[in-house]
This record gives sequence, structure tokens and C-alpha cells, in this order.
Amino acid sequence: HFPQAKAILFEPTPENYEFLKTRFKQNQAIQIFNCALSDIEGTSQFYVAADSATNSLLNPSSSSANQIQVSIQTLDNIVKTSGFEAIDFIKIDTQGNDLKVLQGAIETIQKHSPAILVESIFINLYQGQCSYYDIFSLMQSHEYALAGVYNAHYTKAGAIAFSDLLFVPQSMFSQISQHDDQFICFDIDHLVSQNAILQSACDERLELIQRLNETAAERLALIEVLDAEVNRLKAEMAKPS
Repeated sequence: HFPQAKAILFEPTPENYEFLKTRFKQNQAIQIFNCALSDIEGTSQFYVAADSATNSLLNPSSSSANQIQVSIQTLDNIVKTSGFEAIDFIKIDTQGNDLKVLQGAIETIQKHSPAILVESIFINLYQGQCSYYDIFSLMQSHEYALAGVYNAHYTKAGAIAFSDLLFVPQSMFSQISQHDDQFICFDIDHLVSQNAILQSACDERLELIQRLNETAAERLALIEVLDAEVNRLKAEMAKPS
């Protein structure tokens, strides 16, 4: 969708870093850094789980993970040295360490006013994980507004577990939040009910089409009988008396 876009990717684990280097080796618009992001620079223990999507600088609360030593950087320092003239969008999914990544990106946020998509965890998954209250507070203090909630996951009991939150500068939010009292519901239960209504309507149409096909077949069979009878009568009339 954005062929001219440039990107900076961050991956602390050696295996995934090498995978990304191979995947994007022909794309000069993508820079890949073998480090984790946080609010300080240095080195830290990094917890590597069986599911690499759950790797984190934080220790998982209910599962075991191996530990490796990784480099940590702040986004502000990376941006300063990367030569990027504009930062339009930041996506953060760091398994409970997201607030510290934001705190290490304050200068970038203030200078470039990017849209920010950040994961927020609502249940206890990691030791010392950040609070979604603090993420909201930080975003509000820099005049950002919540514009969307995406990829929401729930526990089997129905409690929200984690989701991606889209924050945009207040000036942008003022434009996209204008309305004329016409709203769209994206709640999953609403979508399921709307889908059921649509499915029912489709089923009714299919049933009607089936009945029409059956009626048409009956009419065609009758026409064939009548045609045969007409041909028989013509043959009878053509016989010499």
C-alpha cells in the first residue's frame, strides 16, 4: 500500500534477526537493528519462550523461558542516527514493556507526531508489566487521543486479555472523529448477529431460486409433452383418409 515507505525494524533474538535480514536483504528501504527497545541503553536479560511471539524483556508470569543477553536501545537515539526525516507511524508490541518503549521515544513523538499502534495487556501475563492506565496517561499528556482498538483477545471466561490501541495526535483525531450521528458497530456479537441475518436472507433467496428452478422444470416437462402431442396430431392429420 505504501511502496515508497521506509521502515526501521527491531529484533533482539539472533535467530529472528537473521531471518529478517534474509527476508528483506533486497529491500534497501528497511533497516533492521539487532536490539530490544526500552527507556534506557545498555544490555539486559531477555526471556525467550517456545512461542517467539511472547518473547520479552519481562519474565512470563505463568510459563518458563530461556534467558539470553541482548542489547537495548531507545527509539529516540536510533532515530537520531538513522537519518529519517519523518516518522509517520510507530508500532509497538513488546509483551508488557510497551510503556518503557514509549518513554524512550518521547523526543520522536514530540518532533514527528506519528500515529502510534501499541499493545496493551489487561491481565497478568508478565512480571512487572506496564499498566494500560499509564499508557493512556502518557498519551494524554502528549495530546494524543485513542482512535481505535484492534486485535482484541479475550479469556475463555470473557475478560479482555490484550489488544492493540491506536493513538493519534489530537489534531488528527478532531478530523476523523467528526460525525453526523451515524455510527458503525464493530462489536463481534453485533457482527455475528448481522451475519446471521444476512445468511438467513441468502438462504431464503436460495430456497426461492430452488423452487423457481423446480417450477421451471415442471413447465418445461409439460411443454415437451404438449409438443409431442401436437406433433402426433399433425402426423395423424397428415395421413391419407
